Amino acid sequence: MVVSTYCNSVPNADKKMFVEDKTIVVDSKVLMFGLDNEDEAYYVCGIINSPIVVKIIDGYAINTNRGIDVLRYIGIPQFDSQNTIHRSIASLSKQIHELVKEGKKYSELEKQLSNSVKDLYCKRKTRP
Repeated sequence: MVVSTYCNSVPNADKKMFVEDKTIVVDSKVLMFGLDNEDEAYYVCGIINSPIVVKIIDGYAINTNRGIDVLRYIGIPQFDSQNTIHRSIASLSKQIHELVKEGKKYSELEKQLSNSVKDLYCKRKTRP
């Protein structure tokens, strides 16, 4: 998945399609959804691309046949900019995106991302 804006992601983008050029997440199946801001987009991307979630998804879906059901099954909590885990996931995801663009290694950050995603889901389950 990739984080960008609609106009930057789509060649010859129809600028009348949206009221504003929102940050979007684009998947390999050309599934696209708009989010309120870049941090939220990196948060969603970070969760979906984290090694632990990829492993779960690969357990039931074919790599080339992933659909919107992924979002339904993993139940991503709504982004909260005040939540330190949410901010950590967004930040790590953004850093990984930058390293990928530069052709640099990101395995250490990916481990940190997986740990943050584990924390997100573990803390969520322990709430009353």
